Amino acid sequence: MAGIAASFNALDHWLKAVGLAPHFPRLDRVGLSGEPGSEVPIDDRFYFGQPHEELIEAAIGSLLRPGIANLAPTGHGITTLARYVYDKSVADAVKRSLVPVRFSLEDVLEPVSRELMAEVLEIADPAQAPEPPDTDTYGRLLWASIQAQKSGLEQAPKRLAQSLFGSVDKATVKRRVEDAITGAVVTSLVTEPWELVIGNGAYAALVGAPTNRAEDLVQARRALSALLRSGGDPVAAAEDQRARLGQPWPVLLRTLWAEGQVRLSIQLDLSPSPAGRSYRSSTGREHLSKPYEKALRQVAAAIKNIDEETKDTPFNVALFLSVDALRTYESQVTKKPERREFPAYSSLDVFTILAVHFRRSTGGKKDRKDDLAAVLDSSLIAYEEGAALSTMTHKLRVELEQMRPENLRFQVSPGFSGIFGFHRSIDELEEWQRETDERLAEIEARLERWEREGDEGDADHQ
Repeated sequence: MAGIAASFNALDHWLKAVGLAPHFPRLDRVGLSGEPGSEVPIDDRFYFGQPHEELIEAAIGSLLRPGIANLAPTGHGITTLARYVYDKSVADAVKRSLVPVRFSLEDVLEPVSRELMAEVLEIADPAQAPEPPDTDTYGRLLWASIQAQKSGLEQAPKRLAQSLFGSVDKATVKRRVEDAITGAVVTSLVTEPWELVIGNGAYAALVGAPTNRAEDLVQARRALSALLRSGGDPVAAAEDQRARLGQPWPVLLRTLWAEGQVRLSIQLDLSPSPAGRSYRSSTGREHLSKPYEKALRQVAAAIKNIDEETKDTPFNVALFLSVDALRTYESQVTKKPERREFPAYSSLDVFTILAVHFRRSTGGKKDRKDDLAAVLDSSLIAYEEGAALSTMTHKLRVELEQMRPENLRFQVSPGFSGIFGFHRSIDELEEWQRETDERLAEIEARLERWEREGDEGDADHQ
């Protein structure tokens, strides 16, 4: 136990010394621009490899089609892609005449709690179970998955998946999707200049402006936007102003379509999250759990019901999931979406994702100029074809925890920007060190000669 504690302390010390976050290399979820605390239009930790970048614009453009399935290998950033596409589509909503709606399967999962973990880990007293971290839903799901795998209990990952996904039902999904639609339509109408698309008269009626004049439209939109930012109910406020935002969302959408051919884009992030793929099959590949697949069928049935109930309402559906998950989803629907496949991340991409995600800084000072390659050898990342990013980063963490303190070192890379602030290659650094050593030896020899001459002068004086 003492050796284990020492290795953990050594890793914590190393992470602080080189300016990396304590949870390195766990990848947190990147933020959307509309989320609380967001300070940038699009989180600059979003990273896509070259093959991905070439497909992203096509994925955004395909939102105008009735049905599209964006596919990525399990655990290779499908949620990151979904969030990026959603953020870009929000920014371009008026230009594309498309109101984006985001729904994530995580939104309807059972919350990770101490009681749930007690059941998963077979702990009789919930008070003795580990306390979930104070982070977002994804962070808690990742933590719970790691706890289940580390427990050594063969059935723990399966129990976790059943506890989280087993309660997902069609009615709940349908209600949450429709709530998301209502919120997205109202938010977009009170924050974006939709009068440019549907005309001043139609927009004035929707937001309750007294006249069609541009200044009245702007004033009505600002009042509702301010209420939205403060956490108020813009629908209720609009009803007080005799606006039409309180109408059912299918009615609002039919108005938007009639006045400006505005469509709805329902974007479904159906990633299994770490807990839905937290154990591996005999083939060594990430394995989708049965409870997750059952939850997928519930989502498909809910979307099918919404489609059947609103046949004359124009909306498109964009799915974000894996090829295996799409097969399960399509088993419940008659309309097959068009497919667009994104490749798996390469080993180079995995290291780059870590470098982009983790900004090195220490003691409140500015970020260091050298990159992750200065302190981490990329060969330590055990890249496995078919493995999820979270699996690979978890193995890297275990590898770092098991390393001896003397092996956690500062590795100088080509292009290292040293303490003097200018770039030097390794050869240049070695040459600089040799010249410095020679100059130091010369100075030391001169000092010795001065001391010797000084001693001889003192003797003559005496």
